Amino acid sequence: MENLHKSVMIKEIISFLPLTKSINVIDATFGGGGYSKTILEKFNVNQLLAIDRDPISKIFAKEIESKFSNFSLINDKFSKIEEIVQN
Repeated sequence: MENLHKSVMIKEIISFLPLTKSINVIDATFGGGGYSKTILEKFNVNQLLAIDRDPISKIFAKEIESKFSNFSLINDKFSKIEEIVQN
């Protein structure tokens, strides 16, 4: 399946992330994975946890999972973020 999604605010998002620190990130609306992929490529990420309710997101996550061992996707609602993080 071709991923046609464009991350329209990527410049704004990454402007808030530190370039010199190791970070943990939660992408609470993974969708097509554009934000997660860019963050993993450009920053020193310990762990990136992506959350998305749509089962199709698993398809887009496969490419990222194959390149980044510090990435994981949970198919669930981001309103359950506290429970997801605790588990």
